[in-house]
Amino acid sequence: MSLIEFQRTLLDLYTNKTLLDAFFASPDPFLSQRDLTERERKAILGIPRDVLDRTRKELVSKRYRLARKILPHENRLIVLAFGQSGNPELAWGHPRMRTTPVSPSAFWLLRALALKEERFTPRALISASMDSEERVSFRTVVELAQLMYGRRLVGKLVHVPGVTH
Repeated sequence: MSLIEFQRTLLDLYTNKTLLDAFFASPDPFLSQRDLTERERKAILGIPRDVLDRTRKELVSKRYRLARKILPHENRLIVLAFGQSGNPELAWGHPRMRTTPVSPSAFWLLRALALKEERFTPRALISASMDSEERVSFRTVVELAQLMYGRRLVGKLVHVPGVTH
């Protein structure tokens, strides 16, 4: 039992709609994978679905509002840890913000670019993939390169809210 595991469990439910649906369809398999006390399990089971759904939507909305505030200031890409689907997303564009889902591996690679304050370029992608603490496949590099050129995002500064300035 730990407060961190309890909070992590709630965060997983708040941020991942697929996991939330699976949890309400069959909560026991989900909860059995967590190191929770019986009291914590009962507390999570006692949260109504509409409360979890509303909290998830509010968190996504908060992320989008933050991204909209950042986008007008610079030529930036915003990397969101989770979006509407619960998966990581990449946001860009002003005044109309556009988003596209990216794989978790792509999220970590984009986060590495953001930490190095790198622009979204092929050279930076390859460099970050070699330096990343997370294992990054060639497929992830190709996925992001296709996105970079297909959406004309080359040269934009990568930003992760709450991680980079």
